[in-house]
Formats: sequence, structure tokens, C-alpha cells
Amino acid sequence: MRVLFFCMALSVAIFGKELNILAAANLRLVLEEVKQEFLQDYPDVSINLSFLSSGKAYAQIINGAKADLFFSADEDKPQKLFQQGYVLGEPQVYAFGTLVLCTTKDLNLSTFKVLQSSSVKHIAIANPKLAPYGFAGVEFLKNIGAYADVAHKLVVGDSVGMALSYVKSGNADLGLSALSLVINDKSFTYRVLDDDLYPPIKQAFVVLEQTKNNDIASAFARFVLSSVGQGIFERYGYKRAK
Repeated sequence: MRVLFFCMALSVAIFGKELNILAAANLRLVLEEVKQEFLQDYPDVSINLSFLSSGKAYAQIINGAKADLFFSADEDKPQKLFQQGYVLGEPQVYAFGTLVLCTTKDLNLSTFKVLQSSSVKHIAIANPKLAPYGFAGVEFLKNIGAYADVAHKLVVGDSVGMALSYVKSGNADLGLSALSLVINDKSFTYRVLDDDLYPPIKQAFVVLEQTKNNDIASAFARFVLSSVGQGIFERYGYKRAK
């Protein structure tokens, strides 16, 4: 597999180029690993990853931010960019995300009644207007009939990463977050939430029209969708793109 990708690198003469990627915050750990694996075949490429909420990334792109690729936590924002003429080609789904309920405290996550417990004062969640995981979290709370009871406990972060930091610091007792951010962090106890309790987190990427590095951007995109790339995503709790 590496030989194949190395030959591709030679054939498109992309050595020495720089790739700037805007990515949803849930991808902070998995994309770093994807990047390192990719660079084994493209050692002379420089890759800059910027992690933020999908909504903020979308706003930055339409306001002229310089980037080659955008990896969103949903399909909606890449689709809007496609319709508005900001991208090369249609959005491609690269993974399906998984929502978790998590804590660093001694709380019983086997029952959702813990959300309404008097011992839980604050529940961290990403801004549902900016972050797809935040939207999924709100829908989860509504679907289990707990939203009205716990809305006053919600502590909102700009991104799923920011919301999780409130849990890790102890400023929030519980959090609704991405499995990818807690799966390898032993400081968290978490419960994977059933898929039917929240809308599918269908994550898509686009190559931006403004890129001057379409060859390397396309190579990185192909790597993400390859069996190697998809295997890395699976190790972080994502479901493969269908």
C-alpha cells in the first residue's frame, strides 16, 4: 500500500508543497494520526491542521480563509459550499461519528436518570448552532425526554473539543461528546449512545476551489477514503463511509 502511494506522489510531482486543512474539532486526534501515516509516503509535504467547530470553519471559508480542504462534522455545510461555488466537486462522506455521554467523576452512566440527578450541576455540550455533535446532543436529550429538565444545566462550548475540556477540568459533571476524543483517554468514563437516539452524524469533506495544491489535496482525500485511512478512523470509533 505504501509503495502505491509513494509512486502516486512521484507521478504528480507534489514534493515540497503545503496543505492547509480546516477540520471539525472531533477530528483532532484521528486526523493527526492520518497525517503522520500520510507523510510517510509524502515526507516533503507540509500539512497544517486547524481544528474548530464546523460552523466556524464554514464561516471562515466564505469570508476568505485560505485553505485547501475542509473536513466537516456534517454533510450540510460542505453541501452548502458546493452549491455556493466554493469547492471542486461534490462533498464526499468520509465517516459516521458516534456520540457519547462522558464524565471524569464517579457517576453511574448506565442510566440516563444521572442527567437529572441533583449531584449533576453542569452538562457540557457543543454549541448546537455551530457544531453537529452539539445538535446531535440536543436531539438525544429531547428523544429521551430529558431536555426540559436539564436545559438549565447545559454549559455550551464553541466546539465539541471545548465542551469536552469543561468535563476534563471538572467544571462540568457530564458531557455529550465525540467517541473519537475519549476512546483513548483513560481519564474519562463514557457510554456510547445508541444510534437511534440521535440523528446520524454523517461527516463529509470538500476540496476548496481556491486551492493551489489540488494534486496533494486530492491525494490526501484519497488516502482518507482508502482502506488504510478508513482503518485509522475505525480505531477512533467512527463507522466507515458507505
